[in-house]
Amino acid sequence: MQTIFLECGSVRLVPFSPADIKLVQDLHSDPFGNRCNELSTNCAPMDAGELVRTALQNQNDLGFAKWKAVSEDGRFLGWAGLHRSPKRLKSA
Repeated sequence: MQTIFLECGSVRLVPFSPADIKLVQDLHSDPFGNRCNELSTNCAPMDAGELVRTALQNQNDLGFAKWKAVSEDGRFLGWAGLHRSPKRLKSA
């Protein structure tokens, strides 16, 4: 059984595996899947291998990461998750 990090309705966030690089490549080769929006700060082309490798490393090192979003039947929907901010917040 695969670990589910978050489940909301019919969408689940589960860990990536190295085999998922192709799924991310396909998502970001689609103009709709790779569009920028007003919330984006980095609209550079996506390196799918780097995203998956970093997610796996962060999960191992930090206990949180970006995860694969799947439907109840396991269909790939995209990705979502958490990342560590490069800036440290100053305490008040």
